[in-house]
Amino acid sequence: MKLKLFIPIIILLLLSCGNRGRTKEYLVFKPIVAGDDHPRSPSFIQEDSIPQSEFENFKYVLKNYKADYFVEDGKIYIDSKEYSEKELMWNYTLKARDSVWLKENRGY
Repeated sequence: MKLKLFIPIIILLLLSCGNRGRTKEYLVFKPIVAGDDHPRSPSFIQEDSIPQSEFENFKYVLKNYKADYFVEDGKIYIDSKEYSEKELMWNYTLKARDSVWLKENRGY
C-alpha cells in the first residue's frame, strides 16, 4: 500500500525537476555597435536604449529574422541566449539602421 502512494509522489517530483532550466529569460534589447578594434574581431558596445525613431525598425528586423522577442511597456525584450550572441545583435542593429535594407525588405 505504501508503495502505491510512494510511486505517484516520485513521478511528480521527477516531472517538476524536469522543467527546471527550461524557462526562458528575457532581457531588454539594447542596440549593439562595433568598437574601434580590429575589423576581423571587433569588440561590441551596448548602447543605452533604442532611439524612439528606430523602435519600429528594430521590431521589424527582429520579426523578419524570427527572433524570440516581445514588446512590453515600450521596450523590446529578447531571449537572453539569443542576446548573448553579440555579433548577431550587431547585425540586427545594422539592419534596423540601414534605410536601403529596410526599403528593400519592407517593400515601401
